[in-house]
Amino acid sequence: MLAVAAAIAVFGAAVVLFANVVATSSARVAATTSSEGLLGAATVSLSQPDAAVELLLDADGLYPGVTVDGCVVVQYTGTVPVSVRLHASPTDRADLDPYVDFGLSELDSDDCSGAGEPTATRIFQGRLDAFWLRHGSYGSGLELEQAMVNGDRIAIAAVATIVDDNRAQGLTSDFTLTIEARPA
Repeated sequence: MLAVAAAIAVFGAAVVLFANVVATSSARVAATTSSEGLLGAATVSLSQPDAAVELLLDADGLYPGVTVDGCVVVQYTGTVPVSVRLHASPTDRADLDPYVDFGLSELDSDDCSGAGEPTATRIFQGRLDAFWLRHGSYGSGLELEQAMVNGDRIAIAAVATIVDDNRAQGLTSDFTLTIEARPA
């Protein structure tokens, strides 16, 4: 009987040992992977190549029938395609604005040699104060280019004439035309 009890104890220990071995020797399948990240911001840059134009329109002593004009070339040197718009706002005195006929053209060439020629596309014609009201921010600005890419250039010509109205005497206008690019 002692032999049977010893045999049962050995058998029981063997079962527990076998169960532990089976439980601890079961294979686990695992897999891992990793990936690094690197982010970089695009650049959006407009500049005036060659001789920069400080004042697009600059004249004193104007009177009806005298026209003042100017032209500016802008080059894009960014890394992503952009949409370009022109908008404006008065910066100081704008009391002359209702008496100024104002026109803007986008030239078909990428320099100012086409100003006043049929190679220009008129993008605005009206009174100067109407321009501010309609195109005072990027959102309401005149769209110049659908998608400019690095190296593209555009030329914008402006023309202004004082209307024949005695109320314009002695008035002035000070304004900023902004050509702005944003990712397309």
